Amino acid sequence: MYKIRQAVASDCSGQSQLLLEATEDIRRIYCPVPDVNSSLEKKGQKGKAKNNDWLVVDSAGSILGSFEMVCETDGLLLRTVAVARIARRRGIFRMMLSFARETAMAEGIGLIRVVTIQETGNPVIFQRCGFVVTDIVSSKRFVSVEGLPVYEVTMELGLSADAADSISEDM
Repeated sequence: MYKIRQAVASDCSGQSQLLLEATEDIRRIYCPVPDVNSSLEKKGQKGKAKNNDWLVVDSAGSILGSFEMVCETDGLLLRTVAVARIARRRGIFRMMLSFARETAMAEGIGLIRVVTIQETGNPVIFQRCGFVVTDIVSSKRFVSVEGLPVYEVTMELGLSADAADSISEDM
């Protein structure tokens, strides 16, 4: 049985391990541009989000998923979405997305947004869940492991009854 709940201090180790595993997977494809990311941290711009919540997917005390929901003025941003390798293809991602949808609708928010890197293949996963591409730009924050440009894809999911149907398919 899976339960989505607010992350607490005792989740730190399990959540860190999950994020390390997820980061290991994506670092085979792209990596941060050190100068850009360190300058953002110095300016205090990185990680500053209003009304953000870290959530985890818990199964008998094991952290199998993690994501952050950030309330923005025009939508709900999902970021740092991760599912443990051993738990993939079990509907956990769709469960997290349904949770975000229910939360957004309860708050009167009309859309969910994600920004992902095109080269990971993740845009296809989000499209299967009803997201549409709204922007693609060459990333200023990341490059491929070969030092070539990678592309940030902004995608949005409008919240309606149709969106709920597309999320809950195959759960």
